[in-house]
Amino acid sequence: MNRIRDLITKKRFGKWLIDVTVIVFIFGAITWWQTKDLLPDKTTISVASIEKLPVVDGSLGQVDWSQDKPTLLYFFAPWCSVCHYSIGNLNELRISYSESKLRIVIIALDYKGISEVQEFLGNHDLDIPVLLGNQQVSQYFNIGAFPTYYLINNRNQVVSKNVGYSTEIGLRLRALRI
Repeated sequence: MNRIRDLITKKRFGKWLIDVTVIVFIFGAITWWQTKDLLPDKTTISVASIEKLPVVDGSLGQVDWSQDKPTLLYFFAPWCSVCHYSIGNLNELRISYSESKLRIVIIALDYKGISEVQEFLGNHDLDIPVLLGNQQVSQYFNIGAFPTYYLINNRNQVVSKNVGYSTEIGLRLRALRI
């Protein structure tokens, strides 16, 4: 009787292991497909492409680019429902990391007007400046979906990238890579 129970348990474990492997493979394939057109890792980006972008409140230069430090670039569209869910994680990440350890830059893209971006921001309590991006920025960073994240090291090289929702824990784990 114990042998039969052991065989059944082994079969269930084997089926479970196969199911988990298939799910991980599918998740990995989807992630690869979503990020395949983004800038490759180790690509050096030009900060000049974004450092002069206006801030939503109308000012320029609220992001301090003078220090060489890691940067998380978060690109969003105000109409994107996933962006509404994920943008709050950036505030939590900012609280966890001091400004001296990680620069967080939020860039609005694919908006009809500044009022659309302001309405989006009115729904979220952000204490991070939000820049108004443009088509050139979108093309430079190969943004094809929202939200898109790039983690840039202190030498302005892409270390990590992702498309879609990312939890605060996921963002922290990526930030640990730099």
